[in-house]
Amino acid sequence: MNNDKQITGFTNGINRAMVKLEALMQHLDDHCNTAPDDVTWAHVGNIQNVNAKLDNILTFLHITVKDPMAE
Repeated sequence: MNNDKQITGFTNGINRAMVKLEALMQHLDDHCNTAPDDVTWAHVGNIQNVNAKLDNILTFLHITVKDPMAE
């Protein structure tokens, strides 16, 4: 079976995801462009929402990650 188009679509999708992940990592490394004195409970809620969405992605991909904050 010739699946060259599928392979191209798949690898293009992976490349797009990698670019998005790199942008996300840079944003998180910069503490979401938020200075410590500016952090509010809204920021806490936003990052919890981000983590919930990432959990959904990991579940979809059948990836298990140990919570670094768990004892």
